[in-house]
This record gives sequence, structure tokens and C-alpha cells, in this order.
Amino acid sequence: MSADVIAFYRARLDEEAEAAEAAGAATWSWEQDYGDMCNDPTCPYGELVADNKEGPTVLMVVHGYDVHEQWQGADHIARHDPAHVLREIEAKRELIELHQPYDLDARDRHGPIIGCTECIHDDQRYPCTTLRLLALPHDDHPDYQESWRP
Repeated sequence: MSADVIAFYRARLDEEAEAAEAAGAATWSWEQDYGDMCNDPTCPYGELVADNKEGPTVLMVVHGYDVHEQWQGADHIARHDPAHVLREIEAKRELIELHQPYDLDARDRHGPIIGCTECIHDDQRYPCTTLRLLALPHDDHPDYQESWRP
């Protein structure tokens, strides 16, 4: 299996970071706001609010008495605000850096066997299962290769 899965995954992280930055990650924070009408998630009114130095901007208004699904959507969006996405991307990049290749001082018919520095106790070949699992959510991308599947 090729280490190309790492280049593929880094490219997906770069795309996600670019989208988060374009959405205003550096200047906006997203949150739910139940507004002045009530103070609980069953309220028939609410907003998804993005806030920056110039003040809040309403991104989504939820209203009516059957708003449960709409409100769950707003909650999902607020939980995945651009700043959060960028923090998650940075953590994933650090995971990639932890899982580096190294020569196991062993050979098979294809040449040297390359292992993973973090998964040494499992004697896993590089790229290890951890790295292939990180890339797995992108298996619907046209460049994803089935041989990368854990």
C-alpha cells in the first residue's frame, strides 16, 4: 500500500481548512441563540448567530411550533463552526506527524518493510490503520483508492 493516502488526506484537510477560512473562521463565532422569546431548545423561535467585531449576524432563523428538525440542523451547524473545524484539522495534522514511517530492518519479496513509529507495538506497515482510518470519511472522493481502506 502506498503512502499516497497521506498526500490524499492532507489535500482533503487543506480543502476543509480553505473552506473554513473562507467562512470567516478568524473573525466569526457561531452559536445558537434562543432570542428574547424563551430560553430552551423547545422554544418555537431561535436563531443561528454568527458574531464578530461588528456585531451579530443571523445566519438561520427557526420559527413555528414544529421546529425540532430545523433546530437540530442549527445545532449541528453551530457545533461545526469554522473555528472549530480549523482546530480539528490542526489536531488531525498533528496525528499524521506522530505516525511517521520507519524501516523495520526486515524485508519481504517487495523490498524493505516500512512500519509506523506510533504503531510499532502492533508491527503495522506504513501507512498504518490509524492513518487509513483518518482518510476513510473521504472514500466518496474520486481520488480515493480502495486499497487504502482499513
